Amino acid sequence: AIRVRAEKGKRRQDFEFDAAFPPGTTQQDVFKEVEGLVRSCADGYNVCIFAYGQTGSGKTHTMEGPREDPGISVRALQTLFEMIAEDEQHSSVEASSGERRSIEVSMLEIYNEAVRDLLRLKGDVVSALDVSAMGPGQLAAGA
Repeated sequence: AIRVRAEKGKRRQDFEFDAAFPPGTTQQDVFKEVEGLVRSCADGYNVCIFAYGQTGSGKTHTMEGPREDPGISVRALQTLFEMIAEDEQHSSVEASSGERRSIEVSMLEIYNEAVRDLLRLKGDVVSALDVSAMGPGQLAAGA
């Protein structure tokens, strides 16, 4: 946790984190911290991994990574499909019931209050996405 001392007339602020990584942390080390979320996803739960930080702080490197050392998103999808294949090998229920799985992935960038769909093909012409309140959560329309 980080505690920010209160200035005169202001309240002290406390910030809690699930994990903080020192310089030199590997992509594999970071993925190990979130790998449990992949299992939750394979079990049918919705999962969100949110990378936040200033420009140049390593969000893209951590989420995507280079081809030779993939980041969280690539490792998570690879692991998810491996888990599903393993579950299907050990489960006769799915095979007999005809149950199907559906996986949906969204990757968005929010920069200067503009939302961009990171999974669109580069040649696609897209206007900025609008963020609209929808019930208890938020929805990026068009994503």
